[in-house]
Amino acid sequence: MASYGYGYGGHPASPKMDGLGREKRRDRVRSGSIVSMAGGAGFGSGGEPQRETELSVAMENLTLEEIEGNVFRMSKDQIGCRLLQLKLDQGDPMFVSKICGEAQPYLSEMMKDPFGNYLFQKIADKVDEDGRTDLVNQVAGQMVEAGMNLHGTRSVQKIIEVCRGTPSQVAVVVSALKDATVPLCLDTNGNHVVQRLLQHLAPTDNAFVFENENEEKNNSEKRTNDKKTNTHTTAVQLQL
Repeated sequence: MASYGYGYGGHPASPKMDGLGREKRRDRVRSGSIVSMAGGAGFGSGGEPQRETELSVAMENLTLEEIEGNVFRMSKDQIGCRLLQLKLDQGDPMFVSKICGEAQPYLSEMMKDPFGNYLFQKIADKVDEDGRTDLVNQVAGQMVEAGMNLHGTRSVQKIIEVCRGTPSQVAVVVSALKDATVPLCLDTNGNHVVQRLLQHLAPTDNAFVFENENEEKNNSEKRTNDKKTNTHTTAVQLQL
């Protein structure tokens, strides 16, 4: 069982099922009888209370064998992603370790997925400090792109929120974003990332935002002055 620094590694696995039984349970996930992989089919349409009740029942009945090998697939489905989040909230160490361990190779994809980003955020909340350090290091190279993505911006904002109390993690976040604050500011989704930097990081850690803004302002003024100078020079030359 992959620990990935989640603080749950080393727990004994659940009792083994025979091969046929395990495959039958996995087939229930793949076919949608436990988790709909077709946008929620199989869950009642009787309103939010009924839907939440059905989700709760499905979550309680969901087994490790049904999750095994299906975490990434479930994360990209509305109902499947919700069930995984509920399992993480439930806090069973074996389920947490299984979900986080299987999600680990796909974190960069999940953080920009319409549904997967919610599981990414939940994992960022639930992991221990070592796991969070691994997580932020793994996705650092994708943070700028994700920050400008409609769904990824939520994941990057969550990273900033949960890393703010750990200097080493803050350093990774700053390094990943420090050269892109201007384009982030100008982007509809990225702007929210910059707001989180200003909201959650200490002034000494987010000072680069203002430094980059001032540098861009000075460069813009220089470009404007250079353009005026070139225009004036051309006009003088024409007169001569």
